[in-house]
Amino acid sequence: MPPGLPPGPEGVRKFFKEILGSVFSDLKIDIEFMLAEGDKVDCHFVVTVKHIGDFAGIKAKGNLIRLSAISTFRIENGKLAEAWEIYDKDSLLQQMRA
Repeated sequence: MPPGLPPGPEGVRKFFKEILGSVFSDLKIDIEFMLAEGDKVDCHFVVTVKHIGDFAGIKAKGNLIRLSAISTFRIENGKLAEAWEIYDKDSLLQQMRA
């Protein structure tokens, strides 16, 4: 998460609503597959969004962005304890500039 956000669920909500919500719209997540073992869950998915707000010095052009990603979650006591994401930042920025 970016610096300055509150920890925990409040920070996650703020990030998605205030930061990503002002840059992207029409969020769609297609899960390709999910694998769980022990306390870990891997989720491979594709995110599709529309670029509606300026981001990283890139002006919004209304481009449709399609980005594959992998998230790994660690579950503790039935709640999300940690998360790691892998995505192609260069592909994201290239699609935003197109």
